[in-house]
Amino acid sequence: MYIRFECVCEGGGAAAAVETVIAQILYGDVAGKAVYVYPQPLAPGQEVENWAGQTLRVPTETEWYVFVDDHYGANFEHACRHVFVSTSTGNINEVVPATTPPRYLELELARGGTARATPGHPQVSTTWATYTQPPGGPQPPTPPPPPDQPGSPDSEQPPPGEENDLQNLIGPMPQPSGLYVHYMGSWTTVGATTLGGHLKVAANMPSSGMLWVFEYYQSSGNWAWYMWPASAGWKYLWFTGDAAGWHSIIAYAGGTWTNWIHIFVTGGATAGCSVSPTSLNFGTVAPGSSATQTFVIKNTGSGILSGTVSESCPDFSVSPSSYSLMPGATKVFTVTFAPTSQGSKSCMISTSSPCANVNCSGSGGPPPQVPKKYAILLSGGVDASYNYPRYLKDLTFMRSTLISKYGYTDANIYVLYADGTGPSWVDYSATKANLLMVFNILQSTMSGNDELFVFVTNHGGQITSGTNQAKIWLWNYQWIADWEFASKVSALPAQAQKYFLFEQCYSGGMIDNLAGPNRVIATAADWNEPSWACDGVGDYGHSAGEYDEFSLHWTQRMSSSPGSTLKQAFNYANSSDSSSETPQYSDPSGIGFTTGL
Repeated sequence: MYIRFECVCEGGGAAAAVETVIAQILYGDVAGKAVYVYPQPLAPGQEVENWAGQTLRVPTETEWYVFVDDHYGANFEHACRHVFVSTSTGNINEVVPATTPPRYLELELARGGTARATPGHPQVSTTWATYTQPPGGPQPPTPPPPPDQPGSPDSEQPPPGEENDLQNLIGPMPQPSGLYVHYMGSWTTVGATTLGGHLKVAANMPSSGMLWVFEYYQSSGNWAWYMWPASAGWKYLWFTGDAAGWHSIIAYAGGTWTNWIHIFVTGGATAGCSVSPTSLNFGTVAPGSSATQTFVIKNTGSGILSGTVSESCPDFSVSPSSYSLMPGATKVFTVTFAPTSQGSKSCMISTSSPCANVNCSGSGGPPPQVPKKYAILLSGGVDASYNYPRYLKDLTFMRSTLISKYGYTDANIYVLYADGTGPSWVDYSATKANLLMVFNILQSTMSGNDELFVFVTNHGGQITSGTNQAKIWLWNYQWIADWEFASKVSALPAQAQKYFLFEQCYSGGMIDNLAGPNRVIATAADWNEPSWACDGVGDYGHSAGEYDEFSLHWTQRMSSSPGSTLKQAFNYANSSDSSSETPQYSDPSGIGFTTGL
């Protein structure tokens, strides 16, 4: 048996595919995971199946196959991932989540798991002297001194008689790249890599048994060791340059010691760090609610960047809590702001040197105002002779729709009807003084989050005949001009959304003064047209004159199809209106396409 290095090119090959997966899928963190690789590229059309015989992928090009065990050491079935990497571009073609490994593929453990022991491993002593002998295993010989420096780049050949077996298992020997190899004495191998770099170690087991691997840190005098049961044949593990200086490795199996391998890890590689952003402002968040933002840590240096992320603030939390990043790798962290009280809050997220800390700020504000819905339902009536019964029916249908289908409350619906005589829900007579009073009440109570719906039925007219100067007739021959009505609306909060449905004659004349942002206006007629009562044709079984035509169809749509938008209600009423009138629509902000009552 012997241990040797395989020259894995840095610019490509299975090792590069593994590093791509670790960097882009695992963000450089292999804790609790194991990463395996199939040593030969998959050919186009070569199916990969899981234990259940399900086809995971049929490559259309030559690909490297990498298997990620997300819960190393747990019994399958559990979360794992099958990753396919293009051999031509080095890019990841597909990641297939699964719960079982592949079948019919003999994989090599590349990273994570227990592929190698490190000085921080629980099985590692501070010095070899603390061991009389590793538990149940052999004691390695005293390591020889390493050479002064690595040799020159050279291709490596397997021992005589092993060429075919080795090539059948791992493919043709690649050209050397960044790995310095030569032999000293009888099969002594010398290699070099950078701090944080990786080299592949291969051992040929003569028979099944326990394989012991020992690593000696020449600079510190510490030992690391690892063992696992292995079947006969080639076995692999990854060496990681986790400390600068010389590392000496030897293995033992079946009563036989291997030759020594000496690896020189070049020092001077240091991790660099960038944090973006370094400040997070959460604004105002109500107690009991929460908001999240993220920041990213990136390793901008040439060594491994590791650290912890923590905070000690009652209103902030951050996850995950640690990172270990290869050069160029990034990791995303999520900060949650969940204030428990009102007032200004701040927090410093510690990210470990050399990374910059992240300063967070926010305010625990009052609970957000729940938008309120207000409505004005107006029918002037003029006098007893012209106060047709259909006007009260128009108001009744509209009021019941608002309450039963859209959550309006009786307290926030202001009904002004004729002389005030009618059902108990009629609030005021429809005089100008009462209408102005209602607008004043809304001016003092509405906020920018609220909504106002105004429905006007009954009679309308022109202030000057033949012009679009419209007016709304009120009780006892009073009236309000379009400009005065618009001025009272403009006194309400500008951010509040306002919706208008005008049924009266010449109602289109209301638009020129009233139109504006956050306002949707629908009228039964144009500025120069009268509006009409329903004719009993297609009016849901209602007789002629029982309701007004346009508002009946508009209200019917909103009542029978809750959730309809204002634009949908207008389109439906417009297409259903069989009277001689031309409905009009105004919506400068376009809110009617997505907003209903």
